[in-house]
Amino acid sequence: MFALLLSKSDLKDFISSMRTAFGKLQKQLHTISATDIMSIMGYDANWTNLANLI
Repeated sequence: MFALLLSKSDLKDFISSMRTAFGKLQKQLHTISATDIMSIMGYDANWTNLANLI
């Protein structure tokens, strides 16, 4: 949905911020992986390719 609502530069900023946040989260988790959480949130393995859709 963000790919449709945000400008391309805002989408790239969003993807960068999310990538950073998931990286920080991964360092703090011990019982579940950030990848598992991303899957639960609806992110697929190639979610960063959203910027290429526009």
